[in-house]
Amino acid sequence: MSNPLLILKGWLVIILAIIVPVCIGIVVGVNVLKNKGGKTSPLYNPPQYYSNPTVTDEYTPKTTPPGNPMDRELASFLSSWESAWESQNIDYFMGFYDKGFQSRGLDYYQLEEYQKDIFYKFQDIKLSWDEANYQQISGGRIRLNFRQKLVLDDQSDTGTVTMEVIKDKGRWQIISETWNPY
Repeated sequence: MSNPLLILKGWLVIILAIIVPVCIGIVVGVNVLKNKGGKTSPLYNPPQYYSNPTVTDEYTPKTTPPGNPMDRELASFLSSWESAWESQNIDYFMGFYDKGFQSRGLDYYQLEEYQKDIFYKFQDIKLSWDEANYQQISGGRIRLNFRQKLVLDDQSDTGTVTMEVIKDKGRWQIISETWNPY
C-alpha cells in the first residue's frame, strides 16, 4: 500500500515545478512591459556612434542628398546626431561635441549637465531634420544649417539650427550650435 505522505509530496513537487516557473514568467513579463521603451528596460540598447537612425512615419523622412560625398557624409552625421538625441544616452550624445564647444553661454561640460537634465525630465524624445545645407568656412570648419523639429513628450518646437563642425580624428565634432525657433 502507498504511503499518503509520499503521494502528497509527489503532487506538491509536480505543482511547484509547474506553478513557480509560470509565476516567474508572469512577473518578468509584467516588468518588461512596464518598462517598455523606458530607459530602465532590460531590452534597452542605445545605438552605436554613427549608426543608421530609425525613421518613423511621424516625422519627415530624410533622403541622402544626391550630391558629392561631403553631402552624404554630413547627412549621415546629422542622422546619427538625431539618433543620439532619441537614444537619451548622454555619452553617445556628447560624443558628437568637441571638448572646446562654446555656444549660448555654455561650454562642453555645461552642455553635458544641461542635456542630462533634458534626458532625465522627458521620457519620449523625437527629433527630425530636413532642408540641410552647408558652407565651408575658415580653419577647416563647416557651417551646417537645417530645419529641426524637436518633440519632448507632448511639447513640440520647430526652428532653424546652425552648427559649426570640424573634423577631428576622422569624425565630425560640433564646436558651436544655435537654435532659432520659428
